[in-house]
Amino acid sequence: MVRENDDEAVNEEQASILEGELLTPLPDGPPDFAPAAGGTEAAVSAYEEVRGGDCDSYRLFHAILDAPAWTESLSIPRLVTALSAAGVRQRVVATPRAGQRLNLQACDVETSILPFGPFFDFRSGAALGRTLLEFQPEIALTWVPKSLSRAGRRPESRDIYLASMLTPGRSARRLKAADLLIGEGRSLVRRASSEGWPGDRVHFLPPLVESTIAKPMPRDDIGTPAGRDVLISAGELTVSAGVEILIEALAALDYCELWLVGSGKALTGLRRLADRLSVSERVRFLGERSDLASLYAAADLAVVPAREDLVGKPIIEAWAQTKPVVATATEAASRLIENGLTGLLVQLENPTELARAIDAVLHDPLGFDRLSLEGRKAFEANYSETKVVSAWLSFFHWLTGRETRETLPLPEPDGATRRPVKDTDILT
Repeated sequence: MVRENDDEAVNEEQASILEGELLTPLPDGPPDFAPAAGGTEAAVSAYEEVRGGDCDSYRLFHAILDAPAWTESLSIPRLVTALSAAGVRQRVVATPRAGQRLNLQACDVETSILPFGPFFDFRSGAALGRTLLEFQPEIALTWVPKSLSRAGRRPESRDIYLASMLTPGRSARRLKAADLLIGEGRSLVRRASSEGWPGDRVHFLPPLVESTIAKPMPRDDIGTPAGRDVLISAGELTVSAGVEILIEALAALDYCELWLVGSGKALTGLRRLADRLSVSERVRFLGERSDLASLYAAADLAVVPAREDLVGKPIIEAWAQTKPVVATATEAASRLIENGLTGLLVQLENPTELARAIDAVLHDPLGFDRLSLEGRKAFEANYSETKVVSAWLSFFHWLTGRETRETLPLPEPDGATRRPVKDTDILT
């Protein structure tokens, strides 16, 4: 979402992010299937109009051949279910570890579990190949690096587009075996393009989060005493997440309690910091939860204190549950938030300013309601299930070129010609 910023409180570095360079599209950028850009010229009908069997000719194969991260374990079943409701035919192949982490039974999509043992497991690879031949997908979507390498080694995948999901912790340079990259943030797409990926091979498709406003989790279940405002921050607990800045800010907000949802390498250090600042009784480390939407619904305010963020998914999750957002001015937050309307942006690594912004929102009932409602409007306009699935259908439509039956070259990163594709309905 491109926006202008007149906030004098931000420093010059923030202003350059909020007002210009990082928000402009790439000169040779990929087709943008996001709702804010209106999709492509050849976009399919709206999601409501194609719900049912109109898209049953799209065939999507999911390869989840290693345990996905916690955030992906929430995203995958939601996307599979939504695309299935839109009529997209899908198959899933997963390892036992991935199957344990995902609620694939609820997706109502045929799923195969393959062991892919550590030593000379030729049977799993052969079974993967047979499944690809039987299903004949147009796209094989790989969710973790091992999935890409294992699927890419199969001869049966050579007539199929191999797509890999980009994540902030995954360098696009290490995904050379993929034909297409898909990022859930425009900044992720920009970074991949800067690493040498051609514009027609890296695409932005917005993240799919829970669109329905959830029933709030009872605060008693979390052990939160009455009379405290609840802050929530969710995501991988890493250095780039900047959660220690939020804990430092909490020390100045004695009427607040903080719910931290997620896990990561920074967890031990965060516990020690909470003890050192004497706020450990007001910090709830909730770990990896599957009821994230209910937790957002039960909280008062969402805080995103990241040092670096290329997607902004916690912002979208908070908007979906009609919660106001205070976030540091990372690339993603600066793209998403219209400062003072759909959220508040603060300087990076400044716990004092972060505490001041949180306090201002919680003590301004009218401002609190405005941020909540405008955030939900921004979500419905760009990130609802309808909008996200429509973006995916537009992407499938562009890739297959089914109406025009076009065949266009899809080069490798080094400029070599892509291997030939047998099905004439698929772009080659």
